[in-house]
Amino acid sequence: MRDTGFLGGGLSARIYLNKEPIADVDAGETLSIWLDPGIYVLGMLQKPNLFGYEVPREIEVEIKSGRRFNVRVGFSEEGPVFLPLTY
Repeated sequence: MRDTGFLGGGLSARIYLNKEPIADVDAGETLSIWLDPGIYVLGMLQKPNLFGYEVPREIEVEIKSGRRFNVRVGFSEEGPVFLPLTY
């Protein structure tokens, strides 16, 4: 789920799955993907890269059968935000 709002609103969030780009998500958009159970690395890098963050923010996630996993994607004063959500 991509944040809405002004901060970073003109940037796309490029989403990676196991180091491979899979989608660009703009402000207010949601990306849904269905994965087999297992451990994956999700990453995000801003596009265009205006602030010089060359290394994607990454998290390792364990996907379990029948379960949903939500991630918050956005930007803050400190840089890209890429965090698991509890709902």
